[in-house]
Amino acid sequence: MSLLKTLQEQVHIGFSGRVNLLIGNEKRYAGHVLMDGGVVVDCRYEGATGKPALLMAVSYDTFNSSLSKVVEPEIITNDMKMITLSVDEFAAEAKEYLRKSIRLHKIGLPKGVAFSVKREAIFEDDLELLQDEYNLATLLWDFKSFSDIIEDTDMEEERVSIALFGLREKKVLRVKKGSVE
Repeated sequence: MSLLKTLQEQVHIGFSGRVNLLIGNEKRYAGHVLMDGGVVVDCRYEGATGKPALLMAVSYDTFNSSLSKVVEPEIITNDMKMITLSVDEFAAEAKEYLRKSIRLHKIGLPKGVAFSVKREAIFEDDLELLQDEYNLATLLWDFKSFSDIIEDTDMEEERVSIALFGLREKKVLRVKKGSVE
């Protein structure tokens, strides 16, 4: 059963506790999702926290069959709550993230290119950027290679790639062949 379906089941019963996320046959601990009354109140996954961690876990679960979920009831105290996230609202966002992630896995990023934002387009009133796209746009005033972007941000490669695709779809990304000068 997928991670999203596991979380949606917990919503229906108003679950409070921990969903441990374990990877591989050895069941290595990779993170957890905390829920209180069927609402996600914290997520930790492979060093990431909050909604980005949950997106990473859902993505990993989609592309790999080795993510095990262990549901454990637990008393959740206020100091354990870091976010408030409706599973149903998150599911819609996760589906869009996965759509972009699947596209990324199919076509990949071109090699030997540099990226920059179109500065004039960033300030348009009707432009709606996702948080990762905005964070990336603030780094791309000058052309940067993919490896330079990874060095300059705390976002994982997949999130950077998806944000680049999003900026490209919104026509605010410049792509230049060749090395960064």
